[in-house]
Order: sequence, then C-alpha cells, then structure tokens
Amino acid sequence: SLPSWGYSTHHFEVEERARGLEVPWAMAEAPDGRIFITERPGRVRVVHPWGLDPEPWAMIPVVAEGENGLMGIALAPDFSHSGVVFLVGREAARTERGFPGWLQPLVRRVRSWGPGHDEGSRAVQYLAWFREEEGRGVEGGRLIRDVPSREIHGGGALLLGPEGTLLFSVGDYMAPALSHHPLRVPGKILEVDPADSSQRGRPPRLPEDLVARGVRNSQGIALDPASGTVFFLDHGPSGLAVEGGRQGADELNVLLPGGHFGWPMEAGLLADPSYLPPLRSWTPAIAPAGLALSPRPGGGVVAWVAGLRGEVLLRVELGETTAYSHHQVGGWSAICEDPLFQGEFGRLRAVLAASDGSI
Repeated sequence: SLPSWGYSTHHFEVEERARGLEVPWAMAEAPDGRIFITERPGRVRVVHPWGLDPEPWAMIPVVAEGENGLMGIALAPDFSHSGVVFLVGREAARTERGFPGWLQPLVRRVRSWGPGHDEGSRAVQYLAWFREEEGRGVEGGRLIRDVPSREIHGGGALLLGPEGTLLFSVGDYMAPALSHHPLRVPGKILEVDPADSSQRGRPPRLPEDLVARGVRNSQGIALDPASGTVFFLDHGPSGLAVEGGRQGADELNVLLPGGHFGWPMEAGLLADPSYLPPLRSWTPAIAPAGLALSPRPGGGVVAWVAGLRGEVLLRVELGETTAYSHHQVGGWSAICEDPLFQGEFGRLRAVLAASDGSI
C-alpha cells in the first residue's frame, strides 16, 4: 500500500452544481466555463455557472444497456471558434436494421468473418462529431464506426491527445483473448485523426489505429499537458468464469504507445517483463471509472480516480521515483494516495479537474 499524506474531507468544501442527471458518464469543460456531461441513455447536458440547462444540448438515439450507451466526450481544441464536440455512442449494427430477426444469427456469424472487425456484434460503437449551433448540438458525421460492443466491458473513454488526435478505449468484448490479438479490435486503445477528412466514416483499421493492447475495460483516460504524458485506468477482473475467476487488480497506467498491458495473461502488479506494469493497482477492486489530472505542488501530477464499487474519490500523487515507490513506469511512479469521501456519495463515475482549480 502507498503512504497517505493526510488529505481528508476537511480539506475540501463540497458544493452541489447540478442535480437530476440520469447516469452521468463523462464530463468536459468548455473555455467559457460550461461543463458538458454525457448521460448514458443518450443525452448531452450542459451545466452553466448558474446551474443545469433544463434542455439537453443534444439528444442522441443510442442502444443503452448494461454499461453501454452514450459514453466518452471531448471538446475540440478550437471549440470557442468551431463548436465541435466528439462523442462515443452505440447503435444497432447496420445489418440489424436490414435483415429479419430469424436471419440475424447467420448474418452476425458472417460479419464476424469479415474485414470490418466488428466481431458480428448486435450493436456497435462509433465515434461521432457534433457542432454547436445556436446553443444546441447538431451531428456533423462519424469518424469511426462499427466498433465491436457488448452490454458490458464497453470501454468508451475518450481523450484529445497531445498531438491533436483522438484516443479512445475499446472494451474486451467479454472475450479476453481478443485483447492480446494485435489484429482484433476488442481490448485496445485506438487513435484517429479528426482533421483527416479522407478517413472519416470508416471502421477501425489495425494495426494502423492501434496505440495499445492488452486492455480489459478502460473507462478513464487523461492527459498531463505539462509533460505530454497520457494516463489511463483499467478495470481488473471481477470473478467471471471466462476470466478464470480472478478478482481485483484494478490499474492506473502510463500509456506508452505500442505497449502491451498484459490482459488477459496478467492483471495488476505482476513481474512478467513481457507486459507493461501499472503505476498503481487496487485489490480489493474499487472499479475505477473517471480519471482527471491536476498539477502537483513541487512537480508531477495528482491523479483523481473515481471509484464505483469503492464509492471513493482517490487522490494519487504521481512524480519522480522516491523512497516510497515500489517501481516506476515511463519515468513516473506513485508516491502517495489518500481516499476521499468514502461511502459518502455512493458510486462515483466521472471526475473533472476544472480550469479554476476545483475538482
């Protein structure tokens, strides 16, 4: 375990900014201070300084079930001028809308053999862009489509990376071995260039789009702009038979392009040098979902980790190797950790480090 540096709830003043949201999933801040929030059933909501806008910014038809629906969100770097917002959604596969139900099992089997890599799934994820017009969002088109998707292990984390490309996570599709396979989409972190109009509206392409593999189900990804380092969370196994009954071993990782993060061969802090180890691992599981970063006094960053099962907000300090560090990855190590608000607000899904210094 990591040492605590004594942060507790009395260090923080808690203010309610909005209520009445339905399964809020992810957040992004606009330059004017508005907070954009995705609701898993298919709405984008906006929290102004004065409170929640009663009308959705956009209503998006999605197939929302289990852990899936409308998920990640990111704002274009020129949002003040372009009004462009990127979203991860989920819809019925196109063949599901074009063939009778009795024929669908055969159609899915044929699709699973095809070049689109959608695994023949009944529903698929997509990465879309919207533009703000008169205060509301209008869909502009799809960047990526036909990403394999099941009810759980949907991934759905989205980040505008340091090079202006979009990074997004794909869950392991409840088929752990696919995470290891370099040419199958599930269990990956992928990258797409939103500025390349010639690439829009296509299925994923591997290995061209591949950034990392061996990922189980990442729902949180964040960038430290000072160093250009990307960090991401991954849910550890939860006792499922297909996962060998393993449990725990949630992870906080440094995203090293081209890296293999071990799933399903290993999870957590294990010693196999074939795979990249996490900076931090949690057993029992906290079910880490949202991730945000803020500057750490004296250098480095503070990682804010929202825990679902753990019902906790973790404050994890990351920086150079110290006497407290077990190991380092990519020049980073976890220094100390403090649990905040444990059990006070229930399951915590999303967290945002706002420009005014608030969390």
